[in-house]
Amino acid sequence: MIQLIAYCSMMIDHLGIVLFPSNSLFRIIGRLALPLFAYGIAVGFSRTSNVTKYGVRLLIVGIISQVPYTLLFGSKEFNVCFTLLFGLIIIKIIKSKVILFLKIIYTLGLCIICEALAFEYGLYGIALTVFFSVFKQWTTLLIANSILVFIYLYFYESTAVQYYSLLAIPCIMVFEKKSFHLPKIIRYAFYPSHILVLLIIVNYIN
Repeated sequence: MIQLIAYCSMMIDHLGIVLFPSNSLFRIIGRLALPLFAYGIAVGFSRTSNVTKYGVRLLIVGIISQVPYTLLFGSKEFNVCFTLLFGLIIIKIIKSKVILFLKIIYTLGLCIICEALAFEYGLYGIALTVFFSVFKQWTTLLIANSILVFIYLYFYESTAVQYYSLLAIPCIMVFEKKSFHLPKIIRYAFYPSHILVLLIIVNYIN
């Protein structure tokens, strides 16, 4: 169920950006998407039998989506798939048996790459993904995410609407036990497909 909510939230957010930019309701609903996907990555890491294949699938989706993403949003950022991928890799590093010094070096290196290449949501998106893997108590997650949002607003000059992303925590608490899973093909095809459809619509309107 969380997967379905995440995809619906993302689609509504993107609809708001390209078709209804003056309607803030679309962006408010859309704030649920990133934390829900970040949670999904953290859960996926704990359940997958092959993290490498999981990461490769994310990478492929990100590569396929990049051109339509750039054309639709006019953005020079790398799309969120790359952000979630780096979050997944850092979780892998943290959980590995590598010595602490190397964990810090590898993590800092990935964070520098993320900022240098301008990943969507930047370090905020990566930290969000890692937090869902590291912190297990809902109260701790809510506090940590609140701090993250505050930092994100300060350093990335986002708008206060981002605070609505905190509603993802109670959403997860309510729906995490609801056993509704989208087929794998839909999960991986939806992101590039909906961006391509929106791009066609926008070009048709214009």
